[in-house]
Amino acid sequence: KSSGKTFLLSNLIQYYSTKHLCVLIIGPSESSVDLLCNLQTDIVLIIQIKSNGIFMSKNDESADLSQMGYIYATSINNYDDMLFERQTFDILIVDDCERIKMSDLIGPMNSCRKFVFCGDIYQARNDILSIFSFLDIEKNQINFLRTQYSKSREIHSLENSLIYNYST
Repeated sequence: KSSGKTFLLSNLIQYYSTKHLCVLIIGPSESSVDLLCNLQTDIVLIIQIKSNGIFMSKNDESADLSQMGYIYATSINNYDDMLFERQTFDILIVDDCERIKMSDLIGPMNSCRKFVFCGDIYQARNDILSIFSFLDIEKNQINFLRTQYSKSREIHSLENSLIYNYST
């Protein structure tokens, strides 16, 4: 079941594809990247780099590649600087960024012009120096997703008021 974050990322990927942008998606694990790629099956062509090979998420041979941006997806553990050294990406999307050390993101960030970091600041672990360690909520460097797509409005409102200290 998709959360608001997954729904948002899925739509961003589709949008960037229609704009012919070159996108790199990084997740903390293959399973998190698989989730995003599986939501794009038959919608957007994603080239997924896994530990056991390179896979295409869309099997439609009639797909017009000139009408799409190039979208690559991999886990942070499968990211290989040598594989991407000649590629410059327009956008880097990092899913569950609170689970990835900032030092591991230096390579992917160096190959991208702009960044989208998605995660839950309240799930950030103290033992991982993530991107959230460098951002300041007071300076509006973080935008909160305030719509939840997998819960009822009542439960979502209660969660927002108790945990995140705001209302929808």
